[in-house]
Amino acid sequence: MIIDRDKICWLLVCDGASAHFHVLQNRPLHIEPVPLPRLRNDASERHGSVPAEKKNRFAAEVAAAVATAASKKLFQTLVVVAPPHMLGELRQDLSHEVQKMVILEIASDWANLSSADLVGHLKPHLMPAA
Repeated sequence: MIIDRDKICWLLVCDGASAHFHVLQNRPLHIEPVPLPRLRNDASERHGSVPAEKKNRFAAEVAAAVATAASKKLFQTLVVVAPPHMLGELRQDLSHEVQKMVILEIASDWANLSSADLVGHLKPHLMPAA
């Protein structure tokens, strides 16, 4: 398990339209929503698909929210799940301090999965092979 139980680990799951945060815990592996409002890209509400420029701007908004939470010491480690393009944008926008907190990046589009499904998808990435 790569999650240090002595540190608060957040899970950021996002795509070009929304981002949500969870506390990621092990023993057993589970997630709990962080009491922050879910970030939404308002362009997706009006237009269906989100243009690249709006996704880039949204990535910057998500990175700013993560930086604010990090500065308040709300977490010490971070797992980021996003589609490849969004993950690349986030890498560019996350501060150097936050980048050092990232313990795992997963290039997948899991933004619309339920909490139970997220845990199921995360398990192979977080649990050592038997």
